[in-house]
Amino acid sequence: MADDKKQVVTGTVDAPPEKVFALVADPARHADVDGSNMCQGCSTGPITGVGQSFVMDMYREGLGKYQIRNEVTEFEPGKRFAWRTHLHTSSPEIDELVGDITPGGTTWRYTLEPTGDGKTKVTHTYDWSTLKDERFGAFCPFITAEEMTNTVTGLNAAAGK
Repeated sequence: MADDKKQVVTGTVDAPPEKVFALVADPARHADVDGSNMCQGCSTGPITGVGQSFVMDMYREGLGKYQIRNEVTEFEPGKRFAWRTHLHTSSPEIDELVGDITPGGTTWRYTLEPTGDGKTKVTHTYDWSTLKDERFGAFCPFITAEEMTNTVTGLNAAAGK
């Protein structure tokens, strides 16, 4: 599902919500499950609450290497984990592309619901209604629904390990 400023995908992970939450609340595991292959790594361990932040090393063809600082905005163990992005370290390619536009401000959210059979319904949301600079909306959505679905598939694979 997509509206003019939000993209949402759902899927089922063959693990209970607590196990799925442990994966999404551990930024060091995001590169393991990222369906866009943009997340390259993070040295921050598991998040324990709202207001904490983590810096993710990123790479995308045409944008080069850069870093995103992410501030945790929702944290409900076993149920919900969300963060808002901020450009931490840019690249020459990004600087040329955006000019005086302030990038960042998108919100990423995982909502987890038990299915009753030991599995978890995962709703993965990419929301760009929270941008710092409305002009950055011209670049959104930055990730496809297919890449988001691949992330849910990656969660399923990682949960089985």
